[in-house]
Amino acid sequence: MLVAIEQLNGGFTNDALLIKNLTFYFGHMLVNITMYFGVAMVYEIMPVYTGRPWKTNKLVAASWNLGAAARDVCLSRIISIWTSRSRSGCR
Repeated sequence: MLVAIEQLNGGFTNDALLIKNLTFYFGHMLVNITMYFGVAMVYEIMPVYTGRPWKTNKLVAASWNLGAAARDVCLSRIISIWTSRSRSGCR
C-alpha cells in the first residue's frame, strides 16, 4: 500500500527500513499465528487420540512466555529506532 502511494504521489517517499520492518513483522505474525494454532490443535487432539490426559509443566509455559516477551522487546526496539530516525530527519 505504501509503495503504491509512493508511485502515485511524487512528493511522498518511503523509508526503506520501515517497509522492511513492517514486512518482516507482519509476515512473521502470519506464520506465527498459523504455527500457534497448529500447536494448539495438537494439544487439543492428542488427549482425545491417545485416551489419556495431556500434562504440561512450568517449563513449557515459561518458554512460551519468554518467546512472546522476546518478540515484544525486539518489536519495541525496532519501533524506537525508526521513530528516532524519523524525528532526526535522517533518510
